[in-house]
Amino acid sequence: MHDNPSGDDRYYNNVFTEHSDLSAYDNARLPVRMDGNVLKCPRAGNLH
Repeated sequence: MHDNPSGDDRYYNNVFTEHSDLSAYDNARLPVRMDGNVLKCPRAGNLH
């Protein structure tokens, strides 16, 4: 059986709102690419 590693995701030109949580990607085993995104959150945690 083969595991399903996290990552290999791409986020470009999105608007993330207050309830967005991207912290799951902090420990992703595969590359995660993000660029041109807007984070509209008063208390931003991890920024990628």
